[in-house]
Amino acid sequence: DHYAQTADLGPVSFIKLDIEGAEGAALRGAKELIARDRPVICLEAWKPEDVAEISGILGPLGYRLAELTFDGEAALPEPFRPIANLLAIPEDKAG
Repeated sequence: DHYAQTADLGPVSFIKLDIEGAEGAALRGAKELIARDRPVICLEAWKPEDVAEISGILGPLGYRLAELTFDGEAALPEPFRPIANLLAIPEDKAG
């Protein structure tokens, strides 16, 4: 959030995070930007705890999570299995 404010960024439409388990910290640090611009976010999750943390941060902001597959977007698997990439999609932009 601080960088986005000081760098005078225009609207952000997409964020890709691949930061080896620190995705939750990055999402918390960009909460104002995410709430303001509603970007689609691509990120990794390898453990159920990762998905729970990501959902806990983005769910209240109106995001839903999906698995990013070679065929496009798919529902999150139940029971959970390690997932390389997730899409976090704002409900108001879901199509």
